[in-house]
Amino acid sequence: MSAATAACIFCTSLAVGVCALSAEFPRLSYDVLAEAAVQDLNPEYCWFHPRTAAIPGAGKDGKPVVIMTLLKHLAADDHYSGLYVSRTDDLGQTWSAPVAVPELAWRNAADAITVAVIDPTPGWHAASGKLLVIGAKILYSESGDYAGLAKQPRSYETSYATFDVASNRWSGWRELELPDTENKFYRAGCGASQWLIEPDGTLLVPIHFQPKQGGDYQATVLHCSLTVPRCAIWVTVRNCRSKADAVSQNHQSRNSRGSIT
Repeated sequence: MSAATAACIFCTSLAVGVCALSAEFPRLSYDVLAEAAVQDLNPEYCWFHPRTAAIPGAGKDGKPVVIMTLLKHLAADDHYSGLYVSRTDDLGQTWSAPVAVPELAWRNAADAITVAVIDPTPGWHAASGKLLVIGAKILYSESGDYAGLAKQPRSYETSYATFDVASNRWSGWRELELPDTENKFYRAGCGASQWLIEPDGTLLVPIHFQPKQGGDYQATVLHCSLTVPRCAIWVTVRNCRSKADAVSQNHQSRNSRGSIT
């Protein structure tokens, strides 16, 4: 069979599949409007990292509630506030003003160090009935500097929090407990990442990590089982320095197990 014949067969099969799908699921009419959910001009900060997730059936007339998480970018470079939340109960026709979540505010550490969580990404986790937010813990000095604290132990970690819609309450931030945090996973964070939910409710959470000796960051996927407030995590390490390496090194994966508290 020639390449051209194979391509024609493939294209024909694809076209038939698309037609079958079109017949099974009729097209819906819709409009796309670009409207501002939050408008705020302030010399002290600007709003950053707005991301949304829908909670099925929790809004008006059985519609979903859509939660937007966002942060204030402050004066220093990459200096972010605690987490703020805006929501809509009518599919975006109206949005509430952003409100700070006390449970997800900055935390104070020793030596005037502030613990923050940046780059959060929310998503609905149906198996637990919770809205899950995953981000990256970072340390700030009083001036908002983070680079000077990068060598401190566990200065960059994967953090998560949950929201219970029935009680309208947030948990506090928790950090993933990874193995070998004194060496291999000295700095390991999931920031601004699109984590996925498997059909069985487990999570695939991409992170990048750097060993204690420094050097290039590497990539890994965490296979997480979420049970609130405790979970177990399976770590599949793929040393990926490029897209090509990510494909070629899949067979070299190594597994280890840790826990989340």
